[in-house]
Amino acid sequence: MSVIPGGYSLETKIHNDLQKYNIHGEWFKPDPNVLSYITNLHFSEYENIDNRQYAVLWRDSEDSETDHCPFCGKRHTHGKGDGHRGEHCVGGNPEIIAKDGTKLYQKHGYILKTRKKAQKV
Repeated sequence: MSVIPGGYSLETKIHNDLQKYNIHGEWFKPDPNVLSYITNLHFSEYENIDNRQYAVLWRDSEDSETDHCPFCGKRHTHGKGDGHRGEHCVGGNPEIIAKDGTKLYQKHGYILKTRKKAQKV
């Protein structure tokens, strides 16, 4: 389903993170958590602020966990308000490459955004 650039440490991390979904070797159950995790490894959304690119990390509400972090693969909980969050992940990937080739660095942190709820009409 997917090929992800990276070295042995990233492969080990992915296997550890998805261990409970492993069927055999490189094969994993098509669970929604696995699919979400893989999608976030192919990270594409970022913002350019003062000539520095920051990954955008989404959440459904201020009380919910974020989507899987593209740097560490975990879901985070943050307080009120959206905006820049500094580096916080321990381990994981120090940099990711967006689909357009832009490098995003863990040390720069990321932009936290809350999805807008659909309004009923």
